[in-house]
Amino acid sequence: MRLTAASLITRPVRGPVATVLAGSLLTALLVALTGPVATADPEASSPARERAEQALSQAQALLSPPTARPGPAPRASTTAGPPRGDATLALRELQLREGDLSRADQRRASDLLDRPSTPVLAENGVAVVHGNVDQVAVGYAAQVLATITQVHQTYVGAGYRAPLPDGSLGGDPRIDIYLADLAPSTAYGYCTSDQPLPRGSSARWAFCVLDNSYTGYPGGAPTQLLQVTAAHEYFHAVQYAYDSLEDGWFLEGTAAWAEDQVYDDVDDNLQYAPFSPLAGPRFSLDIFDPGGFRQYGAWFFFRWLSERFPTSQGGMPVIVRQFLEAADSTRGPGADKYSTQAVSHVLKQYRLPIDEAFARFADANRRPRAFYSEARANKYPTAPLAQKITLSPGRRAATGKQLAIDHLASATTRFVPQRLTSKRFMLRVQVDLADRRTSPAAVVSTYSRKGPVKTKLVTLDRRGNGAYRTPFSSRKVRAVEVTLVNASTRFTNCYQVAVTYSCYGKPVDEGLRARVRATVLR
Repeated sequence: MRLTAASLITRPVRGPVATVLAGSLLTALLVALTGPVATADPEASSPARERAEQALSQAQALLSPPTARPGPAPRASTTAGPPRGDATLALRELQLREGDLSRADQRRASDLLDRPSTPVLAENGVAVVHGNVDQVAVGYAAQVLATITQVHQTYVGAGYRAPLPDGSLGGDPRIDIYLADLAPSTAYGYCTSDQPLPRGSSARWAFCVLDNSYTGYPGGAPTQLLQVTAAHEYFHAVQYAYDSLEDGWFLEGTAAWAEDQVYDDVDDNLQYAPFSPLAGPRFSLDIFDPGGFRQYGAWFFFRWLSERFPTSQGGMPVIVRQFLEAADSTRGPGADKYSTQAVSHVLKQYRLPIDEAFARFADANRRPRAFYSEARANKYPTAPLAQKITLSPGRRAATGKQLAIDHLASATTRFVPQRLTSKRFMLRVQVDLADRRTSPAAVVSTYSRKGPVKTKLVTLDRRGNGAYRTPFSSRKVRAVEVTLVNASTRFTNCYQVAVTYSCYGKPVDEGLRARVRATVLR
């Protein structure tokens, strides 16, 4: 887990913020998530109170000792330890909704959200490390400082914006790292902000909290856990310098990507492979699952892109930094793009439309060892098939079942030739997808018995229909796969619905019909 409070509004600031941000998207977001500010009796029962209590309960569940946490045990993982729960949106929701809590619950929320107040243990020109001397081993604070400094220098050397200064909080403008005993909970660390939202921007400073030893945690040696947690959490502090209100899947996916860039040998983020598009292609890429880990598994998308476009600065592929720059809230009205807008904008500069990019990503996940440099060594999962159909002399045509595909999701059908021995056999693939304005796509991959897989993006008409022919002799072809894609990034009611998808909005193109028909020709 990489626990990060990507807070929308600092707790002491309530009503005035809505006034300052009037007329902006930030206002819409705050009103949508919190409702009218300071108009109801704080002790009265209401839907807003219920939502606030749920946010508090979720945050407490993630930050409390395991014996106090309700709910089922963690799910299975690819690593020695269980997959780490997600508290990013839990803490953000808690900060937003604290004003709707009872006075007693507000005090409980403060215990979770307050900046620690502990002495300085180590410092340099980059950061200040705080902690209680009776809780931190001699030399550990220096180790944390050295790790944070390495992470900072890597990100700045790669062209990222440094975390913003926090004035005199913590003593001076340098970023503050607090050491605390987090081991009783599932929190490995977190970063958050106690800066009121500035006018016209959501870029803010941050402070971070890390564990005071990383002993007793599953999934790795203490030094490794410190390294990847520092890399992941500090990347959140960097993200805050661009936009602290960005979509959760984007924040967590890029942070999980970044930790692997800084500490490539640790591979902590492999624990999210079971929740990635490789293992679950039918789930939307930009989903934020409050009770799960799919937002972390999104890092594979950024890994695929950074391997496809490997141009680097300071040892890190520049394309992910360009996504953050496109989502930079300091660029001014109209220039601040939300997550999928930012990704689409940058990919256009690489002459790769988002629908083609996502289609090729989905197809690549059917054979990850051909597209990811670490897939074999790290045993990346292979995206499962939606259906498999065998064609033979007695069955030369078949129509696959109708599929319902959500936005930024895919489904693959495999056609296998059986006893079709003539070299003249061809397979005519016909795809029937939704209207072109919904960004459908289809990729046909021919798996030869010898030689590389041949891939073709199917040309679609305005109704989403298309066809393609490919060899289908069982002597030469093992299978033909057709990956159908819904690459839609259209949303309505942005900043008014929920935190589940991009722009806190409602996807326009969910559950779109998709069907493929194959005919053997000679």
